[in-house]
Amino acid sequence: MENKAEFSPTDFETLRQKYGNHSKVALALKISPDHYGRVRRSGIATGPLGALISLFLDKAKPDESKEAA
Repeated sequence: MENKAEFSPTDFETLRQKYGNHSKVALALKISPDHYGRVRRSGIATGPLGALISLFLDKAKPDESKEAA
């Protein structure tokens, strides 16, 4: 069974805010902007790309533990 990760439009918006635009996000992920666009429109990434996007999202989202302090 293939690993599949699902992402919401707000996840991609978070990445866009962090990196400036969607083309820069694609460059940071080391994939073509066209491929990134297809993933963004479908909201589904399979295999290692899904894990990589999740990792980038974790780094881009504000850390709640720091905000609570």
